[in-house]
Amino acid sequence: MGELFYRSRYTLSEPFEKDTALLLNSFSGSVDVVEARVAKRVKDSPQLSLDESEDADRMLVERGYYVDSPDVEDAVARALAERAKDAARNSPDIKYMFGLTLRCNLACKYCWQVVEQKKARQKTGVMSAEQVAAAFRYIEQDMEARGKAHAFISLFGGEPLIDTPQFHALVRTIGDETLARGHIIHFTTNGRSLAAYREEVERYRPSIQISVDGFSAVNGDAEELRRDQRAITGLWQEIRRLAKKRATSGLFIRFLVTPETIHEFVALADQFFADEHLSSHAHLAVAPIQNKSAKTDPEVPEKFRILSLLSDALANRDYAPQIQYIDWRSLNLFAGLRAGVDELPAPAFFHCEANIDLTCFDQEGRLYACYEAIGDPQMSVGRYWPEVELDHDHLASYRDRSAFTIEQCSSCAMSPVCGGGCEVRGYKRTGDYALPFCDDLHQETALVMRNWSKMSRMLVGD
Repeated sequence: MGELFYRSRYTLSEPFEKDTALLLNSFSGSVDVVEARVAKRVKDSPQLSLDESEDADRMLVERGYYVDSPDVEDAVARALAERAKDAARNSPDIKYMFGLTLRCNLACKYCWQVVEQKKARQKTGVMSAEQVAAAFRYIEQDMEARGKAHAFISLFGGEPLIDTPQFHALVRTIGDETLARGHIIHFTTNGRSLAAYREEVERYRPSIQISVDGFSAVNGDAEELRRDQRAITGLWQEIRRLAKKRATSGLFIRFLVTPETIHEFVALADQFFADEHLSSHAHLAVAPIQNKSAKTDPEVPEKFRILSLLSDALANRDYAPQIQYIDWRSLNLFAGLRAGVDELPAPAFFHCEANIDLTCFDQEGRLYACYEAIGDPQMSVGRYWPEVELDHDHLASYRDRSAFTIEQCSSCAMSPVCGGGCEVRGYKRTGDYALPFCDDLHQETALVMRNWSKMSRMLVGD
């Protein structure tokens, strides 16, 4: 006679190959290929009488697909969620972002600042030296209060590397302050004026992220990177020069891809991994540009369609597991496997660093908990200039957020990985911080599970 067990709220099941199915538990970290009849039994049975002397029944319990008490599972999950947050809070490292301006030397139609701020972004101010000094005073006090030892200072916008004397002076001011404190500086840029900042790169050895969305060979030999169909002349050559000289503390190329530009990304990847300097010093990443029109297929989200096409295009490329795949949250399920650990990643139940300690400074003296909120005063959590003011309740809506503070997420099977989704995007869509932002994650995850072998070959290799 078996004992009554309850299906874990974190158990997922999807058809696999032939007469098999994939069971996955996002909390226990288990992934198993089982007979289709076993998966059907699991899917149809919120409760089961299981005999642990039987191998199949024992597997369902030992692997976490069934638990003896939903209440105990809930209590353990909540305790581990708090432990995961505590571990993140107790890290010696912390990140600060300087939004120097909303201005930009490009106008990419998919950029949220272009969509939301339109031409008004080009009329915004630029962070002053006085504001930079105030921001570093805030950083010193904040780091001391939190017991932090190392800071990652990121320059953001708009575009922080605009080639004018004002921006060069501003970057040098922030760079000098960062260098003097022994912190790390980072540039997030479209790369259009990167070559004009050679002196600053040489002086500060920043890590650099460059985002592009196109690549082609000109006249058969001269490669050209693009952004929103605009050629960024000389950028590819500058990236190769930086990699060859190892002039940065990190070099990160992020390609924003659509179904129509997958072949361009693969051409870039071929060139990237054929260059020993690039492949040994830099990182190549790919992220989807999503189709926000109403004509998307609800059964196959645009993000997964891009992912599937990308996997097909990279099928014969041995370098595919070395690529970083960004903004497909479902692929976080492979994080442990990619790191050589034969299980899913540890559950976190929160979404990102905004839920921990990220602080962003804008050009008007405001503070934000997330860089995607910069430019929207109603999402500011306080000020760092001319005086420090904090809206503690507003800030707590970020710092205290987790899957267990959102009713719809507390029992969601993907909450250990998702943590409620992006708070800022959710607020922009719903006007409420306490609602989830799922971004097609459930359907995307189901499709990733059904294509587990294909995704695994791309992410992990054979």
